[in-house]
Amino acid sequence: LSAADSSAEESKQKSAEDESGDFTAVTTIPAEDMPNDVSLTPPHSSAPATSSADFNAVFSQNPIDKAYNQQSKTAESTRQMVELAEKFITIWDAEVDSAYQRLLAYLDADGKEKLKKQQEQWQGGLEKAIQKIYDDAAADSDGTIAQVAASSGVMEYYKKRAIELYLRLFEFEPNLTYAYQKGE
Repeated sequence: LSAADSSAEESKQKSAEDESGDFTAVTTIPAEDMPNDVSLTPPHSSAPATSSADFNAVFSQNPIDKAYNQQSKTAESTRQMVELAEKFITIWDAEVDSAYQRLLAYLDADGKEKLKKQQEQWQGGLEKAIQKIYDDAAADSDGTIAQVAASSGVMEYYKKRAIELYLRLFEFEPNLTYAYQKGE
C-alpha cells in the first residue's frame, strides 16, 4: 500500500470541524475505488478534495451543500436525518445526470465514447456499491444510527460521482452552475 492508500484506510471514520464550526463524520472510500485526482469529501462539507485549487474554490460554494447544512440543523430524529439524506441523494443523482449531459456536449466523438463507458461502469456498479455502503454501515453501527450512516454514505457516493463529472466540466464551464439552482 502506498502512503496515500494507508492514510485513506486509516481515516475511514474520523470527525472534522468544517468552516461553520459544525462537526461532521468523514467517510473515505478506499483508494482503489477513487480516481487519481478526486477523493470523497466529508458529509456536510462543500470543499471537495481534488488536485485543482480553482475547482475546489468554486465547488465549495455549491448551493447543494449549503442547503443540506441548513436543513440538517433541523433534522433531530433518525427518521428526519434519513429522509434528509434521501432527499439529497435524489438531488446529487440529478447533478450527476446534469453534469454528465452537459459534459457530453463539449467532447469530441472519442471523448464522448470514453465518458459514456465510464458512466455505464459507474451505473453498473451502483447497486453493488450501495449494498456495500449499507453492509458497512450495519457492521460499523448499531440500530437506527446505521440507517443514518448508510443513507449519508449513499448520498456521499452520488456526490463523489458528481464531483468527478463537475471537475471535468469545470474545464469548459469555469463558472459552474447546478441543476439544483435551475430547479431541474
